Amino acid sequence: RMAAARARSRYDMVLTAGDNIYGVWNRRTVVDRFETPYGPLLDDGVSFFASLGNHDALEERRYPLFNMGGERYYSFTRSTVQFFALDSNYMDPAQLTWLRHALEASTAPWKIAFFHHPLYSSAQRHGAEEDLRAVLEPLFVEYGDPLTTAVPCTIRQTSLGAPARMSASPLSAKPSMPILVKDLISASGNWA
Repeated sequence: RMAAARARSRYDMVLTAGDNIYGVWNRRTVVDRFETPYGPLLDDGVSFFASLGNHDALEERRYPLFNMGGERYYSFTRSTVQFFALDSNYMDPAQLTWLRHALEASTAPWKIAFFHHPLYSSAQRHGAEEDLRAVLEPLFVEYGDPLTTAVPCTIRQTSLGAPARMSASPLSAKPSMPILVKDLISASGNWA
């Protein structure tokens, strides 16, 4: 489906919200669960930027095709958008300090934080992570309300049910992250 979406809208990057490989981390699993199914996208130059989920191995942060640079959390910028990949499995003081400094220093007009566990969800099972919301939402509000996305356990839900300040853009209603990111960039300028 992602290849079909790319045929309609030529995105060049994909953000993952964790549970990237799901299971044992070894070469065969990586090939079977990532490199083979996403091979056509990878061969066509699409970059993947991963965040870790609760079913991921820490070794994934060193996998070159996930672009994590060996880190559990990181940031990168494309054009007018700064992305913040967070490790919502373990939101320790060091990560919160890093995030505060990164948001404070950001000059990007658009900010997107992506991570595994949702701050808001109406799901009965694997719903909203209220403890995580309590530590992240104040930072997001203080430093410009980044658009946030989290898609745990194959639940696809937008932030439209969240308080108005967390629904920063009608683009959050888009059905897939690659299209969301492409439309966001199209609305704000071209990739640098």
